[in-house]
Amino acid sequence: MVAPFAGGLGEYAGAFAWAVTTGNVEAASTISANLIWAALWHDTGEPYLWVQTVAAMPGAAESPLWSSVLAGCAWAAWESGQMQPALDLGLAALAAERPGRPNLDYMAEFAIMSAHVFLGQLDLAEEYLDRAVAGARADGLATVEAAFWSSYAIIRSSAEHYDDALAEARRAHRLGVASGNPNAIAWALAQEGVALDALAIRRPARCLPPESPSPNSTARTPP
Repeated sequence: MVAPFAGGLGEYAGAFAWAVTTGNVEAASTISANLIWAALWHDTGEPYLWVQTVAAMPGAAESPLWSSVLAGCAWAAWESGQMQPALDLGLAALAAERPGRPNLDYMAEFAIMSAHVFLGQLDLAEEYLDRAVAGARADGLATVEAAFWSSYAIIRSSAEHYDDALAEARRAHRLGVASGNPNAIAWALAQEGVALDALAIRRPARCLPPESPSPNSTARTPP
């Protein structure tokens, strides 16, 4: 799940400290792994430290949430600018998944994708982004699917394919609205703005693209 920060980190911090102090790996894993997306959106680093603490706890690798803990560690590595460790940890998270139990919110795929982007490996980035979108859609996770479509838009804009970026950002926006998550909506609107600003420079406003992509678009369709 994508955990909210309705009451700040205080209530989670107390519970996490208790879980670590008592050696309750299951509780510590649950708290930390469920806060990674929220930490990303709210720009707070504590959950990244927490998930790394869990990874070092005795018995953590036997936890049903081990793949999600590794996925959180992968994103923590990415946030600190360590692309290769982020990639390695993300792949380790996928390898640790149990049958029928993917890592929470497909954070491993997201971390792998993000690392590949910064390593200049865009084909691999899109491969893992496709996997993330397919998994999120199958699980009905509209919020994270919206974030993944915004990621497609970022990749397209970086390649100056602004028509495609706009189509994908608009898809992300629709999903964000459907999910009711303001962070997903904000991400999508930001990417819409990037694409629209770039297109406005290139062509008159009357020629800006409609809601649907052109027939020659390379914008992603649902995998």
